[in-house]
Amino acid sequence: MDLIKHYINGANEEGGNRKGDVYNPAIGEVVSKVSLGDLDTVNKAIQCSMNVLEKWRYTTPAKRASIMFNYKKLLEDNSEKIAEMVSREHGKTIEDAKGSLKRGIEVVEYACGIPNLLKGEYSNQTGSGIDTYSMKQELGICAGITPFNFPVMIPLWMFPLATACGNAFILKPSERDPSSSIELVRLFEEAGAPKGLVNVVNGDKEVVDSLIEHKDIQAISFVGSSKVGSYIYQKSASYNKRVQALGSAKNHMLVMPDADIEQASDALIGAAYGSAGERCMAISVAVAIGNSADKLIENIKPKINDIKVGPYNDKSSEMGPVISKDAFDRINGLIESGVEEGANLVVDRRDIKLQGYENGYFIGPCLFDNVKSNMKIYKEEIFGPVLSIVRAENYEEGLKLVKENPYGNGCSIFTRDGDTARNFSNEANIGMVGVNIPIPVPVAAYSFGGWKNSIFGGHNAFGMEAMASASGSYNVAVGHHALYQYSGSGNVAIGYQVMADSTNSPWYNVVIGHSAGMVTDSDTGNLFGISIGYQAKFNGANSIAIGKSVSAKGANQITIGNTSHTHMHLLSSTVAVSGSLDVTGNITVTGTVDGINIADSLNQAVKTTSSPTFAAVTITGDIDLNGMYASNIVAMSALDVDCSLGNYFSKTINGASTFTFSNIPSGKSFAFTLEITHTSGSITWPTSVKFPGDSAPSLTTGKTHVFVFITDDGGTRWRANALVDFVN
Repeated sequence: MDLIKHYINGANEEGGNRKGDVYNPAIGEVVSKVSLGDLDTVNKAIQCSMNVLEKWRYTTPAKRASIMFNYKKLLEDNSEKIAEMVSREHGKTIEDAKGSLKRGIEVVEYACGIPNLLKGEYSNQTGSGIDTYSMKQELGICAGITPFNFPVMIPLWMFPLATACGNAFILKPSERDPSSSIELVRLFEEAGAPKGLVNVVNGDKEVVDSLIEHKDIQAISFVGSSKVGSYIYQKSASYNKRVQALGSAKNHMLVMPDADIEQASDALIGAAYGSAGERCMAISVAVAIGNSADKLIENIKPKINDIKVGPYNDKSSEMGPVISKDAFDRINGLIESGVEEGANLVVDRRDIKLQGYENGYFIGPCLFDNVKSNMKIYKEEIFGPVLSIVRAENYEEGLKLVKENPYGNGCSIFTRDGDTARNFSNEANIGMVGVNIPIPVPVAAYSFGGWKNSIFGGHNAFGMEAMASASGSYNVAVGHHALYQYSGSGNVAIGYQVMADSTNSPWYNVVIGHSAGMVTDSDTGNLFGISIGYQAKFNGANSIAIGKSVSAKGANQITIGNTSHTHMHLLSSTVAVSGSLDVTGNITVTGTVDGINIADSLNQAVKTTSSPTFAAVTITGDIDLNGMYASNIVAMSALDVDCSLGNYFSKTINGASTFTFSNIPSGKSFAFTLEITHTSGSITWPTSVKFPGDSAPSLTTGKTHVFVFITDDGGTRWRANALVDFVN
């Protein structure tokens, strides 16, 4: 059986003691082995790159451009061979493989313009007799970690631009289909690139960690799942690497009632089922607005049933298998969960059996209707040939689905209305937006990248951002070492060493003061925070710290004062006060208060830890001593009182009944009312419930009774009373 080796210094080399299996997914069989590298393999590749780098970095941009021109021609001339290698290990059709290679070649073509792209800036007489200029310099050795779904396109996003800028490169392709990536590097050397400039190290997490931890690797580029991307981003940032990490997606297409349904249907077929749905830009959710759903389904069903599923070597095949048995099982499991959760499986082509390919990982295209946002098939990235239709009443409802989704790779809208299209382009918080096109992947001169959980770090792929020299974006830094060695975007830092060495990637924060920043003993998300004052720090989303050496440790906290004095602390909208205060929220009093002017409703209990005196209290809203307000009576289906649902419950009992209480606010005072319509049977209460005289009241059959329960210790003990025979 063939062994796929590493490609180092222009030669195939073994490295590491472990081997991995490479499958042909069309037949479900191992067709070759791949050598899995280790630290020694990585060290050898890096040393090789170091030997080449010093000379390469001084190669003129024009010379590098000429190599890129040669490389583009070689890729085009060898497209059939490369596509065959991709299809044999990945399973995608030859035409699909050719298409992905073409998109990669576009980036190589863009790299041919590197002499122009590397131009700096110059300003005359910025000071008396002083001119100022900027220039773009190489980083050193960069590393790319690429996924299985596009084994030639995504490496071509990375190393041509990295090397055109004067860097060396280590490529770690997916161990599932590594052969075509190695062929890319071999052709690069044939085009004129020096041997060892780009090296290929196959492997798994051991190789990835070795690359991240190595002192000579300056930058890491990654494309894959958000889970792995988050790990790579955080670990790489902790080693002060430049990081670009693209993650998972859940891309939506809005189909408006005025859309060309035929056009939208054709677009969905390619966007949802191309590459068997195994791409981060696949449309997996079609949001049908108003009356468009039925027309869309009617139009798309026959198109889905006409898709020819088969092996790559059958020229009539339009969709191949998924990559592995694990992927096959996971996708089928998600489809089954959709059925169990109540979605309507309109087209089910899972049971595909192809003669001679009975063990292949083939899943035919599937279509769900009436998918809800709380279903598993909606929330998770399926990465397979499954399209979900979500029905929305209007445009606003559809846009809300897009904006509230945790992923933000791409989205699109089909409409004839220009105002709607323009609004969608402005309002959708997504990295790439298409209007009347299914997959809004930009041309090579523009950058590729998403928002939200679809990207980690401030760098996108290819385009001008591929040659960015700053870590993070849209930041303002004033002062010595402000924002020094950090990653993140949208921050304002003013003062000495403000937000310095912030490896946990803060976003959209305002920090002012000497050594102010974030609490560093935790790695939670630091978003939308404010720190003002000497060493004032926050940790967690939506937190504020104001004063000398104070810390707001947790989400939704406000801490004001200093460490040596009594200070105000707000946690989850609760305020502790040691003086006079005008309040619009909730109050906990720890001392004597001379006067409180309450301008809004108090939705929490007024708690006291020392006997307060209230000289004057003006209340213009409502006080709810229960800590919550329920606008409706909670009709109980079972005998458990779920305190998280409200504070007024009703239940009709017919026979012996044992009540339980759940989700009681921990350690807090709480009260609720229970209305019981009694027809027959006895009632058993929790042992923690105490009635007057230590005896529960007797109930009259056919009457409605009202019970009130109060606890001051989170449910350890309940005091109860009842209005017996309250109503007929």
